[in-house]
Order: sequence, then C-alpha cells, then structure tokens
Amino acid sequence: MTENMIPRKSSWAAFVARAAPGLTKLLSYQKSDLSHDLIAGLSVAAVALPVGVAYAQLAGFNPAVGPYSSILPLVAYAIFGTSRQLIIGPTPPLAHLLPQLWPRWPQAIRDFTSRYH
Repeated sequence: MTENMIPRKSSWAAFVARAAPGLTKLLSYQKSDLSHDLIAGLSVAAVALPVGVAYAQLAGFNPAVGPYSSILPLVAYAIFGTSRQLIIGPTPPLAHLLPQLWPRWPQAIRDFTSRYH
C-alpha cells in the first residue's frame, strides 16, 4: 500500500463515509424509527428466508445455505451500499443456472464449497 492510499487521521471520517456510508447513517439513527425498522426487517426476513431456502434447494445446495444467501447480502449492503431502495438476494435465474455451471467450476472452488453442497 502506498502512502497516498492510507488516509490521514484528519480524513478518517471522510474515508469511512466513502467506504461504508451505512455506518455514518447509523451514527445519526433516531430511536423513534426503531419500531418501524424492526417491523420492516421482520417482514423482509419472513419472505426472504423461505425464498432463500427454496432457491438453495433448487440450485442443488444444502437448504442451510439459503439464509446466508438471503440475509448476509442485505446486511453487507446496509453497511456498504448507497441506495435506499434496492433488491438484493437470490434470484430464480441464478438458482436455475447455478446447477448447470457447477460442474464447470475449477476443482479448488468445488473443494472449498463442497461442505455447503
């Protein structure tokens, strides 16, 4: 890493704001929004979890992979994303194409992911 890539102490806040805009929003979070956000989060999870499990099975993976493919992308995007309205997660075309692509993956990737298949 060069010196130009390392942010100065005075610019750490600007660096974090650019790298993870969700964290800066979290610092200004209002407690009055918590109940509405919890209801929205539970509503999304109620739909996303079964869909993720179904898509994992359709793709030939262990159903336990489904929650990871549904919830973790949402958490990552909440921290690193910039759009307030965006759909993230498994999709039917991906679930359909993945079993066809699976035999073509390099052996190293298959070995690494075999514990989830």
